Amino acid sequence: GQPEPDPQPRLEESEGSGFIIREDGYILTNAHVVEDADPERGVVARTKDGKRWPLTVVGVDDKTDLAVLKAEVKGLPAIEWGDSDKMRIGEFVCGIGAPFELDYTLTVGVLSAKGRSNLTDTIYEDYLQTDAAINPGNSGGPLCDLEGRVVGVNTLINGLSRGLSFAIPAKLAREVSSELIANGRVVRPWLGVRISTLGEEPDLQRIMGIEKGVLVKTIEPDAPASRSELRPTDVIVAIDGQEVETARDLQKSILGKAGGQTGGV
Repeated sequence: GQPEPDPQPRLEESEGSGFIIREDGYILTNAHVVEDADPERGVVARTKDGKRWPLTVVGVDDKTDLAVLKAEVKGLPAIEWGDSDKMRIGEFVCGIGAPFELDYTLTVGVLSAKGRSNLTDTIYEDYLQTDAAINPGNSGGPLCDLEGRVVGVNTLINGLSRGLSFAIPAKLAREVSSELIANGRVVRPWLGVRISTLGEEPDLQRIMGIEKGVLVKTIEPDAPASRSELRPTDVIVAIDGQEVETARDLQKSILGKAGGQTGGV
């Protein structure tokens, strides 16, 4: 008999969740949800009422795993942002998304911790931790307080889904999404130094006679720090009067500055 034709390969689709941040069609999701999108097929949003909208990618920020998409639609019901800084441990939160290709699931839990970092290889980490279940497909969906305000963007971190869920705090998500809408990318300040936490190097603590601070290991040529008075082996204990004890404290402090701004260390 005739050999059976090879079956057509099934096109894999990346699915995730997102939410409308402006009534004129701007949608926020995770960068990893759209990073493998087929340029010919593009990205399509499907809402609860079954409507489908083609989306354009406005901007992607891999360093925070956030992306802004745009539908050419107006008059959409946009979310209300909550204040992630004021959220307290133990407050109830709920996650909304489409896990495992299932439609519109809501999970409930409490805010377990704030300021979680060192979960991935990026320095731009300040995760909210919750025990509300976040599964594949939930990524990019909103984490809400009991008033329905969005306090975070749910993010699935590989290898850390066993009863632990994480979300990018609303404060960071608002800042990044605003810059992506305005400029299509995020521009960040930088010093150009390699640093370490002095508290993690007891031998150096003893030699220097300093307990807390951030050790400057090297300074990159032609970096902003190379034009300052900073030198390798210096220990930074404060930025503009604000104490820094860890390398991450220093990084977060610098990220809060504007490009070209000067300050005291």
